[in-house]
Amino acid sequence: MVIYPHNHSIILTNQDFIDYGGQTGSFSNAQLQSSYWLAEMQVSAYLGTLLLPTNVTGTYPFMSKTRLTTDYGYVSQIYSVSILTRTQANTCELTPNDGCGYIYEDTFGYIDFKRLSSVCSACNWNWWMGSPYPTYVSSDRPYQIQVAYQAGLPTGTANQPGILEALTILAQIDLNEKVPGLVGMNESPGDAPLTRFRSIDYAEGRKINMFIRTNLGQSSRAMRAKMLLDMTVRRARKFLNA
Repeated sequence: MVIYPHNHSIILTNQDFIDYGGQTGSFSNAQLQSSYWLAEMQVSAYLGTLLLPTNVTGTYPFMSKTRLTTDYGYVSQIYSVSILTRTQANTCELTPNDGCGYIYEDTFGYIDFKRLSSVCSACNWNWWMGSPYPTYVSSDRPYQIQVAYQAGLPTGTANQPGILEALTILAQIDLNEKVPGLVGMNESPGDAPLTRFRSIDYAEGRKINMFIRTNLGQSSRAMRAKMLLDMTVRRARKFLNA
């Protein structure tokens, strides 16, 4: 399970929100901060990484592979690698062994790993050339890989106009669903996408294919937030089934 590691807003401030068109109305500071936090969670999930460099950990199944994909992209440092093996004893405990890792692709978070030979001098290391651990060395076969690493957009990147405006849009959408302090209206309850609109003698229609389903939402405002993010930062989309 991947749990968002920050328990408060780390980028968007009241001043940034106002400067980029946000309306605070009579919302309490707690309501504003909650919406900022939710907006940052949405953007992090969409981009596939955190908005600031953050120390995180992850545990991944071995599955006879030597390259893994971290939970968050834009990996800048690896602090430790621990390779867990099934013990020979009649227990269900896993034995940790020291390992090391290399950042193969930082944006997507691809890491190559291996166990240090000092803890397994008799192991068959042909697996590192692409083959799985030999079946006859069952006690040495990795079961899980634990990695402590730093991931997130480089410092200052999340303060670029495209990201701050996208955060403001998403925070405003969330605020518009709250009362008291209502300062605006979303296109529909819950900011659901509208393909047709009519009011007295005015009507408009939109192409259905303009609405792309993402965790940012599908309304026109959410699509603008998506456009701003896409032009600012390359998403850490995973292509490797590692």
